[in-house]
Amino acid sequence: MLGELRGGGGQCLGAIDIPELLARYHRRYPKVRVLFALGAHMRCIGSMGVGNLGVVFVTGSTMSPHTQPAMSRRLVQWEIAPESLALLASPDLPVARSSRLSLLDLEREIFIDFEASWAMRAINDDAFAKAGLIRKVAFTVSGVHTLLDLVHRQLGIALVPRSIVSKPQASGLTIIPIVGEDVPTWSLRMVMKAHDGTTNIANRFVEMLPAG
Repeated sequence: MLGELRGGGGQCLGAIDIPELLARYHRRYPKVRVLFALGAHMRCIGSMGVGNLGVVFVTGSTMSPHTQPAMSRRLVQWEIAPESLALLASPDLPVARSSRLSLLDLEREIFIDFEASWAMRAINDDAFAKAGLIRKVAFTVSGVHTLLDLVHRQLGIALVPRSIVSKPQASGLTIIPIVGEDVPTWSLRMVMKAHDGTTNIANRFVEMLPAG
């Protein structure tokens, strides 16, 4: 099979190992040229619209509509891995003594979160806004490892998907379930153009994804 597959996705997709997936695809279809770019998920969707990318991994929440891509008849999507959110905190902080928490319980806490271009930040902001709560984000980061380092140093807490909780760098932190109807679910999806010259190549890529 000859051709080119252009793909992209937001940083820290969590539930899927992109390097492993790309390597496996390359071994199976060595004559397909694969180009992959990481960036903010909404920029990736925009690239699909102008024809630069054929497949994109995006993250968002069903409770946060503006974190989802603007779908059209030219695009199709698959949900790969929905995840619940959990709170990460240093075990030395008072909040770590709780067995479960609601968003209301967290209103007075200091947060560490991602930059505005990250879907996770939009999900958290939307959840607190819809609950009528004010959240104080004192530290803004552009990487998962930096976020976890700041949590370890007791500078704040973080509300993150389970895939981040399971990272080795989160070892030693207290994990607290977040409960309530107002708690969103983190979702990873793949979006693909419905009909173009690379459809067959993209379909082969979709077949290698883990079952949702």
